[in-house]
Amino acid sequence: MKNLFVLFVLCLFTQLSFGQQIQRYKVPTKVYKPIPRKIIKPTLLRPDLVVLSNFQTVVINGRRCLVGYVKNVGNASSKASNTEIRISWRVDYEHWTSQERFVNKYVPALAPGKVHKIQFYVPDHQIHSNEGFGSNRVSFRYFADNKKAVFESVENNNITSYSLPILRD
Repeated sequence: MKNLFVLFVLCLFTQLSFGQQIQRYKVPTKVYKPIPRKIIKPTLLRPDLVVLSNFQTVVINGRRCLVGYVKNVGNASSKASNTEIRISWRVDYEHWTSQERFVNKYVPALAPGKVHKIQFYVPDHQIHSNEGFGSNRVSFRYFADNKKAVFESVENNNITSYSLPILRD
């Protein structure tokens, strides 16, 4: 037994004399981290009607015709609604000479991503101004879903404007 102890001390001394240290064996500990959970927010399914800004002016039977488009950019189908077109111009330079006409156009129920074409004749026979004093252009303001028939995801993107020159006789 004494010999065994001497042998152990001798082995220990030789290992320490060569600059090596005795390393203790460490048992790795497992750290359990909580699994991050994704918070899933519910997406609301709502339509969103917008008037696209790519207007076109075409001449049909010698009359100017303005073509606009209403698109459902929401993620749900919309109900049928109206689009109001306000036509305005100034006859003279005074503000009280302003003239307005309103045209309502029917828009059927639209599926998500679908587009409806709105086409109407410009009432050039009603639009006039004093040359040099009144407006040079007539403006058209499109207001999609003006009666708020559709509960939309964004309610403040329904209006777009466009203008054309006033025709002189």
